[in-house]
Order: sequence, then C-alpha cells, then structure tokens
Amino acid sequence: MDDPVEKSLRRGFWWERAGLVVVMVLAVFLYGSELEKTPPGLNQDTAANGWNAYCLLRTGTDQFGVFWPIFYVRAMGDYRTTLDIYYLIPFLAIFGLSNWTLRLASVTGGLLCVLLVYWIGARLWNRRVGLVAAALMAVSPWPIELIRVAHESSLCPLVVCLAVASMIWAGLPIFDQGSHVARPLRAGLAGALAGIGTYGYPGVRLFLPLFLLGVVGVNFGSWWKLLKTRIGLLSILLWLSTFSAAFGPLLYKHCTDPLINKRGVTSWIWGESDSPSDRVVKVLDRYAGHFSLKFLFHEGEYWDIMTASGWGAFHWYALPFMLIGLIRLIRTWEVDRAGRLVVVWLILYPAGDCLNSAAAIHPWRSSPGIVAWVLLGAIGIVMIIKWVYVRQKILGILFPVVLASWASISGWSFYRDYHDHYPTLPGVYIEDQTDLVEAFRWLRPRINEYDAVFCTEQQTCMPYYIALVTLGYEPEQWFRDERRYIQRGHGEICVQFGKFNFMHDTSYRISIGRLRANGHEDKVLSIVRPGSPYIRQPILQIRSPNGKPTLLLGEQSL
Repeated sequence: MDDPVEKSLRRGFWWERAGLVVVMVLAVFLYGSELEKTPPGLNQDTAANGWNAYCLLRTGTDQFGVFWPIFYVRAMGDYRTTLDIYYLIPFLAIFGLSNWTLRLASVTGGLLCVLLVYWIGARLWNRRVGLVAAALMAVSPWPIELIRVAHESSLCPLVVCLAVASMIWAGLPIFDQGSHVARPLRAGLAGALAGIGTYGYPGVRLFLPLFLLGVVGVNFGSWWKLLKTRIGLLSILLWLSTFSAAFGPLLYKHCTDPLINKRGVTSWIWGESDSPSDRVVKVLDRYAGHFSLKFLFHEGEYWDIMTASGWGAFHWYALPFMLIGLIRLIRTWEVDRAGRLVVVWLILYPAGDCLNSAAAIHPWRSSPGIVAWVLLGAIGIVMIIKWVYVRQKILGILFPVVLASWASISGWSFYRDYHDHYPTLPGVYIEDQTDLVEAFRWLRPRINEYDAVFCTEQQTCMPYYIALVTLGYEPEQWFRDERRYIQRGHGEICVQFGKFNFMHDTSYRISIGRLRANGHEDKVLSIVRPGSPYIRQPILQIRSPNGKPTLLLGEQSL
C-alpha cells in the first residue's frame, strides 16, 4: 500500500514542474542580469581563451599558428587546457568576439548545469530532491560568482554533471534503481563524455578520474554483478574503452611532454627543500580548509575577484540541512548507493586544489564539488519537510514557506551587495582591469583615427588580451601584424602587435623612434597612468568608483 504522504506528494507533480520553471527563470536572472557590469572588467584568462577560440574559428589555428590543438594551447607563457576554448567557438560564431559573448557562453553552461542537477537529483532520489538541489544551485553565491566571471573553471560543475548523468542514463550501477538495464551504446557515449571532460580546467582534470574510480570502488559489488551478464560486460567494456580512448592520450602527454605540466610544476604547494612528511602535512592542511565554516558559509575566499567579500560559498540557511543530509547518508551508507556517490564526491572535491600553492582556498580549482554540496543540502531539506509534514500537515506546509522567505532575504541581500558594492571594491576594479576595458571600448569606434597606440603596463596583466577581445580584433589582421614578445617570470608577454605597443620594457621607444623617422606625421594615442610624462592635456580621464583618475588618454603627433 502506498505511503499516503508519498501519494499526496505525487499528486503535486505539476507543482514541481512549475517549480522547475521558476528555478530556471531565477537562474537566468541571477546568472545573466547586468552581465557586463558584474564583474566590472575582464579576466585575462577568460580573454586569452576567448581570443584563441576566435582565432580557431576564423583561421583554424590558435594565436601562434598551431592547427586545431588538442592537448593544450600556448598562451601567456603557459600551456592552457582546450575544452573551454572549443566550447566557446559556437558562441563566437553567432555573436562575435566580446566580453558579453564569453560570459553568455558561461551562463549557458551554468543553466544547463542547473537542469542536470535537477535530473540527477530526481533520478538518484526523487523529483523533490532534484528541484531543491537545482534551486540551491541557482541561488548559492559560489556558482553565481564562478559563472559570471566566465573563467574556464565555470565548466567544471557541468563536466562532472555530464559524466554522472550519462552514467545514470546508460544504466550503469551507481545508484539504486532496482535491476539495472545497461545500455551499451549509451555507456560508450558516457565514457566518451567523461574522457572529453578531462581536457578541461586542471581542477576537474585532477578530480574527475579520481571521482570515477571512487564511484566504481564504493559500489564495486554492483559493478561486479553487472559484469557477469553479457549486456553488462559489453556496456562496461564500452564505457572503459571510450573513456580510455579520450583520457589515455592526455595522460600519456602529461607523462612525456614537460610543456603541458609547465604551470603545475612551478606552483606546487611544497618547496623543494620540504621533506615528504612536510609535503603531506601541507596537502592535508589545504584539504581541511575546504570544509571550514569560513570558506563555506562565512567569508569565502580572500581574493576579491573570486568571491564577494563577506559571503561564503553558500548561504548560512543551508548549513543545518547539509549536516542533516550528511548524517542521513552516513546512516544509510550500507544500502544507499546514490548516497555513497555523493559522499565520495564530497570527500574528493578538494583534489584539484590540494597540490598547488595559493594564499587561501581556491574556489575555481575546487569547483567540481559544488553539485555535491547542493545535493547534500537538498536531501536534508526534503527530509525535514517530509518529517514535519508527517507530524503536522499545516506546519509541513508553512515550513517550506518560511524557508523560502529566509532564502529570498539572503539571496536578495547577496544580489544587491554583489551588484552594487562588489564592482566598486578596489581589488575587483584593479584585478579585473576595468579601466583598461573602458579605455579600449572608447577606442574601438575610433581605432582607424590613430597610426599608433601606446598603452601602459602598470597595474595590468596581459593587457594585450584585454585589447584584442574588447576591440574585437580580427585574427586575420593579427597574423599580418608585426608581433613582438618578451619573457617575464613564467609569463610570455606581447609588447607589440600592429599599431599597438605595450610599455613592458624599453622596446616601445624603438617604435617611437620609427614613427619620428618615417618622414610623415603620425597621430598617436597614449593610454597611461596619472603622472605619466607622455600626456600633458588628456582628452579623456577614466575614473575609479571613488572618483580618482586611474587612466589618462591623450593624443600627440610624432
């Protein structure tokens, strides 16, 4: 006989469908509103990936002329992952190169992830868990901040969701669904999706293989049982084969090509003189920090461009429900395969951030774990609502209303702070190179008026990428241009392309000398910091939110 509570809730299925529509509308608003204002500028990593994607779209090569690279793309003196670059290409083909397009691509991936979170929660438990998990994914600060900055790490939650959802879809034994009906072709596609996902941001590249091993390990008995059937054996072999076909060459590349590991070996969390025990202690200390209240609920990350100051990764109201969800999963460990999957997800989620140095927790590197936290919170919320409903129906109806009201107040407070206060923070304004973006936006319709442009390098990071994206520069022109680079630290910096000169070294003086010696008058635009001797009478002053000039634009003839 059906549980009357479950029967009553099933009758409310249309409310759940309506709820999903509301969640998606909310996600569109929170992820996509004021898209170019918050964050205010443009991250240089985002710009580098966008520019290389645009070069591939228009010419079939990256910025250095490599045809359709697979394992890495050379940029900023580094060798960057390729998944995000290829993901951006369709958006650039439709909307062109701009900061807005790059953020639209990130928002689209975020919205797809919200839908997958709903589907995963509904399949692993029920539609109510899926709906609440999707809502938490839509309103929590961590995914909102991650998606809006449009860094390549914004794809990490989606990559993991695709791997999990495709395994569920293929009938592989990662959750309790009665007798598993494995689908070999679907399993092959699931393995391919997981393998392709490893070509993403280093955080997910480290996490995903460990996570898949963990998922198989904690449910090994079910996998072994499936292996004993012909269709199950074929499905598992196809999943392993397609995953290995994608991930194997990448793993081999990491073992044999020092270029692909260049960034990692220069940023280990340990020093060369550290003993093995010291290294283990540093890794464990960093691992533990990912479960601290400070990071998860109180202050978030120390670096303003990653998290809004004063806001944790999740809202405080989620904490008790996450604890309740965790207790429930631990108590049902022996019988709940889906619960074991989430626990493994939580245990392993810091993997991408435990080996590299940073002053504090790096939420971009550990972003593959976001979905595990929202599933945990959703389990706790649904469990408590059902518990209250069974004991007192009126309270069972009022409790979700009170919780939704609390969540709305917290969400609105975060939204206003994030959009009103956060863009004005000096750290955000400077690190996002907001003034430089504004300068190049002013220049874009006037670019043909000038024979040369000289741009400061003070308080900038890879300003040539900011110029290329903001100006919508044509890759064909880039390859025709004279280009010069210098090496600074571990970075490779472009100091000239075409008429654009960036004053990182004294070589820009050579460009000035050429202009003076070419026999005709040239109109030159200088973009410099206040106090520069190159501008006496600026034609434009770009001011920070506190009203102080941060960039001066001036004209002169040489």
